[in-house]
Amino acid sequence: MKENIKIHVIELFKRHQINNPSLEKEMISALEEKYESILKETDNEVISFNKTISLIGDIELIKSENRVILKEQKKELLYKDKKKIKKFSKYFYVTEDNLPFEPAVRANTPSGGWPGLCYDNEEVREMEYRFISSVISETKKHSNVAFYEPMNEPHQWVDYTKSPSGIYCYCPASVAKFQAWLEKKYKDVQVLNDAWGHFYNSFDEVRPP
Repeated sequence: MKENIKIHVIELFKRHQINNPSLEKEMISALEEKYESILKETDNEVISFNKTISLIGDIELIKSENRVILKEQKKELLYKDKKKIKKFSKYFYVTEDNLPFEPAVRANTPSGGWPGLCYDNEEVREMEYRFISSVISETKKHSNVAFYEPMNEPHQWVDYTKSPSGIYCYCPASVAKFQAWLEKKYKDVQVLNDAWGHFYNSFDEVRPP
């Protein structure tokens, strides 16, 4: 487990485009020492590793002269991400009230913000394919990587901040796919009308429930 700390820090610096070898080396050394200390208390490698990695944001692990460097690097990264978010705003998830949901920064989301962009858009799928391919091309070089799970808890996204919970997505791409699914299932709009008790003239008039 201890060797994974170095890999984790190196990948962290690459992801955030921080070019500071001395800071990288110092952080690895500090985390490895912390790992050994926690391991003595827990006698469990997995728990010790997870607790150690959670300390990466601890400012005490970073020398004072490097704090400004990290702060500026993160500020620049957030600025770039904000520009990218605006660029792809047409792919935001959309609520049933037709309101866009802008991705937000979360500690466990390395890029793009949470919950990301709607996968019913083909360009989003293509971007995700390129991203995952790039990650795998790098991680496959490490013998201690057994597998890569790209989705992490795949599910229909639900907004639990609303009551009742909001379900996504109602963007044009999702609505179009829903309409295409209905047409494939019912074949004729009149069959849909009989089943649903409606008077649609075509499938593209149907809004998701």
